[in-house]
Amino acid sequence: MLPSTDDTSASDAIGSQLDEEISSLQAQITSVKSQRKLQAATILSSRHTKATLTRLRASQKSTQQTQSQPSTQPTDTTPLLLAASTSQRVHTQENLYRACAGITTFRVQDPDPNAVDGGNILGLRIDVSSTGKFIKPYYILLNKPFPGTDLLRIHRHTVPPSIPLPSLAEKYLPNGKGSAAMSAVVGAGAGAKKQDLRRFVRALRREIVGCGGEAVED
Repeated sequence: MLPSTDDTSASDAIGSQLDEEISSLQAQITSVKSQRKLQAATILSSRHTKATLTRLRASQKSTQQTQSQPSTQPTDTTPLLLAASTSQRVHTQENLYRACAGITTFRVQDPDPNAVDGGNILGLRIDVSSTGKFIKPYYILLNKPFPGTDLLRIHRHTVPPSIPLPSLAEKYLPNGKGSAAMSAVVGAGAGAKKQDLRRFVRALRREIVGCGGEAVED
């Protein structure tokens, strides 16, 4: 005997309701796991937690030294917790710095003996986050290709093609060629374009953040 239409409709409704309940439970489980991970990270990065674990570890060492018989207690997990606490604190401090600074400058040396300006290179590191996580930083390396001037030029970079890096460099880091470059040595007139590294970096980071922090293309 074939099931009636009413029975089929009721069965479909029950199945749909069960699917919704399962989806809701899965969402709640995901949310609870995220909250647990956040709470664990917060507890591990706390100074009070580290101090407590350190005191506990010292107390356990003292107790073990005074015991004449081998301890039958479970394996001590305090060192693991201390290591996790230290690691979490370092990670938190690094993320805090990256969130507050956003841009870091550094100097490197070009190993090429024929490199311009004696191989001196100014590096820029731009940190951005995407979906709540820091992604691989963007790097821009600058050098001074014209002897006797302070004009900068982009040497290498890891910025993806979707970012208008050339136009930003042309606007904020105009270096010119030939007579335009030489004018920087003798002192250009009032109408000459000047480089503004600070505005260049800010505009570049704004473009990167506006694009959602795309993945770096090697």
